[in-house]
Amino acid sequence: MKNSIVLFIISYSALFLLYFIFFYLIGLKKKSILNSMQVQFLKVRHNIKEKNLNPKKIGIIICLIDPLIISLTGTIVTMPKWHYVISLLLGFVILIALIYSFYEILGRILKRKVDKK
Repeated sequence: MKNSIVLFIISYSALFLLYFIFFYLIGLKKKSILNSMQVQFLKVRHNIKEKNLNPKKIGIIICLIDPLIISLTGTIVTMPKWHYVISLLLGFVILIALIYSFYEILGRILKRKVDKK
């Protein structure tokens, strides 16, 4: 249990740093954050207009969410000693479920804020 918490913290920190540098900083410079797959999903799924999204805020939120999804999946899959195929299948299912649930929650929050304006 203690090793899995350490694994989660280390992997989340490393992935957050990579996302922050490559997705956020470079994305702000190239103005490509609003064209990313994550933001496109939010715009299509929740009918959010691009003018209602702040690239700096949405970029930081994605930099927080994506490493969390990857780290949680990796930590959950590596905790028990399962067969390799079972670990891959479970990891895929958990990954898809976390992506959908986190981005659905984020989309609903953004939609509520847009509707208030």
